[in-house]
Amino acid sequence: MPFDPISYAIARKAIRAAATVKVTKYIDSIKELYIEDLFLLKPLVNIGITYDEMAEVINSVFPADYWAYRIERGLSTGVDSPSNWATVLNSSSITVGRIASIFNSPIISLTTIVNILARPEIAVTRVRDILSNANLPPDRAQSILYSWVDIGYRDRLLEVITYGAPNANITSTTTLTTGVNRYNNLSISSGVTLNIGAGPGVLITNTLTNSGTIASTWIRGAGGTGAASGGAGRGDIIIFARSITVGTINSNGTNGGNAVNAAGAGYDGGAGGFWEVSGYPAGIGGNAYAGGRGYKNAGGGGYGCYGVNCWYGGNGGNATVTTYTSLASLVSEMFKCLCDWWLINVLGRTPTTYKTLPSLGGSGGGGGAANAGGGGGGGGQVIVIGNSVTAGTINARGGNGGNGDPANYGYGGGGGGGGLIYVAYNSLTGTFTTSVAGGAGGTGYYANGYPGTAGSVLITSVGGW
Repeated sequence: MPFDPISYAIARKAIRAAATVKVTKYIDSIKELYIEDLFLLKPLVNIGITYDEMAEVINSVFPADYWAYRIERGLSTGVDSPSNWATVLNSSSITVGRIASIFNSPIISLTTIVNILARPEIAVTRVRDILSNANLPPDRAQSILYSWVDIGYRDRLLEVITYGAPNANITSTTTLTTGVNRYNNLSISSGVTLNIGAGPGVLITNTLTNSGTIASTWIRGAGGTGAASGGAGRGDIIIFARSITVGTINSNGTNGGNAVNAAGAGYDGGAGGFWEVSGYPAGIGGNAYAGGRGYKNAGGGGYGCYGVNCWYGGNGGNATVTTYTSLASLVSEMFKCLCDWWLINVLGRTPTTYKTLPSLGGSGGGGGAANAGGGGGGGGQVIVIGNSVTAGTINARGGNGGNGDPANYGYGGGGGGGGLIYVAYNSLTGTFTTSVAGGAGGTGYYANGYPGTAGSVLITSVGGW
């Protein structure tokens, strides 16, 4: 219906009175606004109703579904704006519990909620408190966060997720023993190494300034046992940051063990795991000549003899792979895993079903038989997801195969395959230096082990920030 200045004059008086003295006799006048095409917020603000007065009335009268309808209707038609509603809902005149009840209404869409929460007019603390309020069930909070990921505004989402996290300045070599670590501002001094010592190897930061080295020291696929051990498959490093200076990041497989003069066969290495983008796979480990085979992405252990007896080496571990059609789809899924981790571990709210941050990385090399070399461990996976990224050096190389003893008919182990490096950014400064080379095969009797093949590097702009 067309704008009616008399109706709005009545409404203005009623809302002002309700906000001031909170008496029910004014509610009938406000009810006159409950008409399909008579929009509430913008026209009333235009004639002098303050945001705090609106917040007071929303807090005091009508069911949550009524206000859910008014917000949805105003935004879906373009009469009202997300910024105006964000300002109203940021007012201290309306409780967080009331907002949570409105957002739990099926009448208001997830898109509308996200468009409001992503606005700077509503404080980060307010957003966090709404999502953690008991009037908004965990499943509904999860749905809001998932929609947030799908719609975009991921820089704002990371601001919410990192709010309240500590700052850390790493000035001496330090090993993190928790698999997921959340910081506001994290800095690593020049010449210093921050070791990621446990899976899933995740850093969540507002800003990360790495002037030193971040290195994975945890093992995804264990090296196979034998006379000589297979090399370890390196665990991943996954970084979320609004702003990141990359510095140096390493997730390299370890070398297979050299020949040991002892009897026995080699055994298979442990499996790694990768999230791969189609067309950008991890490398394949090298075969050991006449010994264990290389798979994704670790080398096989060498064949060897002790006295009159001979044995085969173990096969390299074969990684499980989850494939995505694009880096954008991988990033979206990773963000949803992050949202669930935050809901559960920071807000203490567990949805009915939830995703987990993956523990990725290389496979373990096959163990070397008597007097043979072990297979090289597979390179790990490095995933950097950032709004503003300053390039650096990232390595995810395969380990070398161990050397066999030619005098005792010991063959060299196969080299580990290279890992994966994926960088998703909104803006990028500088040029990356990367290596996902496969490891060299070990030397030995008659023939050396075969080298591992290279992994893949994908560095590209991804939207949604």
